[in-house]
Amino acid sequence: MSIPKLIESLSRKFVTTVGCSYYHTIFSCSDELETYACGRNDYGQLGVGHLEDRSLPTLIEALNGKKMQSIGCGQYHTLIASADGELFSCGRNDSGQLGHPSS
Repeated sequence: MSIPKLIESLSRKFVTTVGCSYYHTIFSCSDELETYACGRNDYGQLGVGHLEDRSLPTLIEALNGKKMQSIGCGQYHTLIASADGELFSCGRNDSGQLGHPSS
């Protein structure tokens, strides 16, 4: 796609924060305190509870009700900071890049 096109499923949301990587994107909406993800998900980098890719924005239920401050996406991992100062991470962690013990 070579021209911008409205993301219809988010058209009634107030998107305030976006993070993108090579193959996935995370969107935070301040009106309903929801965070959505789409794209490649082979390491769980979307944070939606499974490893299936998503071509449309999918709600990250684990973050419901939280206002997000910033989003950072690596190729296979995601970090999301809430306005309350909490830091969440998901995805590939073979080098400890999530800030959790490697698994």
